[in-house]
Amino acid sequence: LKLRRAIGDKEKIGFTLNNLGVLYKEFNYFEEALEMLLNAVAIFEELGLKEDLADPLNNIGLVYEEKGQLDLALSYLEKSLEIELKLNNDRGIAYSLNNMGALYRKLDMHDKSLRQLNNALEIAKKIGEVSLISRVHREIAENHFDLQEFVIAKVHINLSLKSSSQIKDKEQQKRNNQLLAKIHTATGLTLKHN
Repeated sequence: LKLRRAIGDKEKIGFTLNNLGVLYKEFNYFEEALEMLLNAVAIFEELGLKEDLADPLNNIGLVYEEKGQLDLALSYLEKSLEIELKLNNDRGIAYSLNNMGALYRKLDMHDKSLRQLNNALEIAKKIGEVSLISRVHREIAENHFDLQEFVIAKVHINLSLKSSSQIKDKEQQKRNNQLLAKIHTATGLTLKHN
């Protein structure tokens, strides 16, 4: 960041601030993350680089989601999606839809969540984004688990496992196996009570 500031390349400073914001978020330093991300947004706006705004806006939404400020998170995710749609950026659109779908699930808005996630899945398949395909299937499975639709949840978690195995994403595989165990436990409990 110091080097980029010394050189005076404001656009690259904006990208660096966005990346630092993501790192701060990963380590749960949410206020620092927001500071970096909001500064990135300010730089891109000052330079008139609307196409560069989508990533930091999306990341701000994810920080607010982590902080439990879901309405604020949703407003930033919607702004990011709006830009991705204008740019016709399929990858960005798919990731934005996935993030919004995950947030709608947290708000217990499962119909809206599943619509966003199915749209994200369609685009992710079209562009061959295997990592996102795995994530979206897991989010869809989480929705169906919440709705106690365990058979559908299991189908999607198995599809997520297949995709995450294909790209050797150990963290995703771990999450998938945890959800699969929850499904098996819930199914066993459901069968015992019937």
